Amino acid sequence: YAQVYAAARVALHKVDPGGVAVIGGLADSASGGVDVASDERFVGALSPGAADAVGYHDWVYDVNDSLLKSDTSQLRSWMNQNGFARVPIDVNEVGACQITATAHADSQCSASDSQSSATWGQAVTQYAEWALCTPSVGVESIGMFYWGSTPNTPSSVFLPLLDTNGNIT
Repeated sequence: YAQVYAAARVALHKVDPGGVAVIGGLADSASGGVDVASDERFVGALSPGAADAVGYHDWVYDVNDSLLKSDTSQLRSWMNQNGFARVPIDVNEVGACQITATAHADSQCSASDSQSSATWGQAVTQYAEWALCTPSVGVESIGMFYWGSTPNTPSSVFLPLLDTNGNIT
């Protein structure tokens, strides 16, 4: 992955010197062997100075919403200590899950993981405010999570920040 990212970054900068190549897809679901330490290994495979931004998916729905801040802080601390202090973090996915009449429990969302849109909305709002208003964390953006425009969106257990019409949920 590091070799592909490095090559793509070089190619992007050749055609657009001001372009930003984001290391993407670094997830933190705290399960399935994907956690902050895994993300650190991905970034650590690059040379310091060879990254424009780190894309981070802060999915902690199967553990606890309180880990949103601490996991982001942990990633930033590692980046600071390993030569990536000036590299911003772009949170481009953050999510939770809710079991409903049309969205049933599955291997990714159990009854104990499910939370209401209202509970998730409050947690993600507090996280976004903290992340964007705490300069030492180095989060430069939080993108809306949206897998919409697909017929199965209402049956998905994952709580997007936007619905299939692009409205904030």
